[in-house]
Amino acid sequence: MISVLHITPHLGGGVGKALSGLISESMHLGLEINHTIATLEALEKDHHALTLRKLHCPVYENISKDEIFKLIEQADIVQVEFWNHPLIPELLISPEFPAARLVVWCHISGLFTPIIPSDLIDCCNKLIFTSDCTKTSEEMRSLNPSDLQKIETISSGGGLEKLHYEPKLLEKTHLKFGYIGTLNFAKLHPDYVQYLSRVSVEKFRVELYGDGENWPELKKQQDALKTPNLLGFNGYKADIQSILRELDVLIYLLNPYHYGTAENALIEAMAMGVIPIVLGNPAELEIVKDGVNGLVISSQENLDFMIKKISLDGELRGRLSVTAAESARKEFSFKLSAVKFAHVYREIALDQKKKFNFLKIFGERPSDWFLAFQKNKSQFKGEEIHLDDCKYNYYLMLEKTKGSIIHFNKYFKNDQILNNWFKSLDAFKP
Repeated sequence: MISVLHITPHLGGGVGKALSGLISESMHLGLEINHTIATLEALEKDHHALTLRKLHCPVYENISKDEIFKLIEQADIVQVEFWNHPLIPELLISPEFPAARLVVWCHISGLFTPIIPSDLIDCCNKLIFTSDCTKTSEEMRSLNPSDLQKIETISSGGGLEKLHYEPKLLEKTHLKFGYIGTLNFAKLHPDYVQYLSRVSVEKFRVELYGDGENWPELKKQQDALKTPNLLGFNGYKADIQSILRELDVLIYLLNPYHYGTAENALIEAMAMGVIPIVLGNPAELEIVKDGVNGLVISSQENLDFMIKKISLDGELRGRLSVTAAESARKEFSFKLSAVKFAHVYREIALDQKKKFNFLKIFGERPSDWFLAFQKNKSQFKGEEIHLDDCKYNYYLMLEKTKGSIIHFNKYFKNDQILNNWFKSLDAFKP
């Protein structure tokens, strides 16, 4: 029996679903792995923690470093659920961090900010990506061929078998379009409304399901284009299955510089036979194949053309819908991920535990830790922020979480450099 300790900042959102699904399936398959979870902060939502505790998986919430270090010493393998959360580098650089067999599962793409530092390959036994697109990042392309043997890709998406799929009706004359996910422009394309406004299909409307923080801006854009009925604002809905049962097409246009990989909303929609329309961003192209299980567009005019095409062609809709459901259910499952992780654990279980030097990756101060995740570090020279030329990049800076300056400053207010960057954000706020 191999014991695995998962260290994660929290159990919310995608990481909570991924861990609860992975561990549930691992136990169901009898893979002889004992999982334990330690979170670095208090849980805002305990849904996934309750699921895990019912499976007799210990969940240690918001415990001290000393308590985490004792758990590390007891575990056969330590798995860090890795992204640019401020508390992750703070823990990893600790001199007291014990020797371990370390697996790092990256929950960001690393293609843009936040990056996955190339030196991370030297600080673990296995580096796990959630999408093959991460291998194309500048940092990963710089690795030696021998380093690539330490890299695996294991998706964090799954649980699709719980979604009841029924083929869509082909004879519908009025399709229902929607978007599910965050409405913040660090993820959603900042020109989303502009794209939709170019669609000339009669009574075209997109129902939005997601948090409402960015509603005012989306509504402002809608009103400015004199398209008052273009968007439907529905807020966050827990019962995703009932929504997907009604949708025909998911217009899933994301910021070209977004940080995501697993894209749970996308694969869940596809698993329910909802036809995805995406832009040619790397993460989406790993999931959607144009004309096979969805549609990939390249421009606003192209979106109008595709909407017209699928509105008129029921046979095309039927084929794309069925293939979307089949491909998502085949490629993304917690069963498949659990089996792959079990193989990784058995492979490194014979390795000697050792100490890793994360200080060379992150540096000593919180402002250094923040910089370690930045693609363009020159933006943060001195005490002010200097934006680069890409208009889509700065939205991530204005996020309250997602490893932004605001997020880091929340935890480390005594870092004067962070404080100065935080104050200079006012110049960029709309």
